[in-house]
Amino acid sequence: APDRPFPAGLNDALTSWHWVAQKYPNALVAVGGDSSGGNLAFALLLRLAELDLPRPVAGFGLSPWLLLHSAEIEERTPEALKPKFARWHRNASWAADLYRGGHPSDDPFVSPALASVELVAKLPPVLIHASADEPLAVDAKEMASLCEQAGVAVELKLFDGVPHVFQGFPLLFPKSTRDSLHLLTLFLERHWNDQQLLQV
Repeated sequence: APDRPFPAGLNDALTSWHWVAQKYPNALVAVGGDSSGGNLAFALLLRLAELDLPRPVAGFGLSPWLLLHSAEIEERTPEALKPKFARWHRNASWAADLYRGGHPSDDPFVSPALASVELVAKLPPVLIHASADEPLAVDAKEMASLCEQAGVAVELKLFDGVPHVFQGFPLLFPKSTRDSLHLLTLFLERHWNDQQLLQV
């Protein structure tokens, strides 16, 4: 975006998923991303669920951007935090408009946190990490709540005193980065091992 707005990225992700499934049919694959990449990862999980295609063994998001609908962001952001996040929301709204290219922002493939419980119920186990102090903590909590409602195994952790996608700054935030990546490793290994047992 803006040269190739929605759904170009999602279509590319789906094409990549088909390629992996055909090239490595027995591979145990997890899908994840950070920030806007987290949006794409969850949109792909939802698209696979909608199409009833084989799903990844797990999905994860690091500070995923899952709410691009301005009215929903306004409604779900705690009143006390609105002044603090006002500038971010203005910039995010501009970026969201470029990404969606006129497509409705309440489409769950644009705003995965607005997906139906019925569709989310088809997702694999999910892990979400974010900063407790960033605007996207709202997205993280909304998606985790939606997964819980749908009966999807979900692990949510919000870290204090760190910025957006702090895992990209391990020298500045060594402990939080180490803790987050350790939990992510355990999560992925557990679900890879579970699938390996089912294949035996």
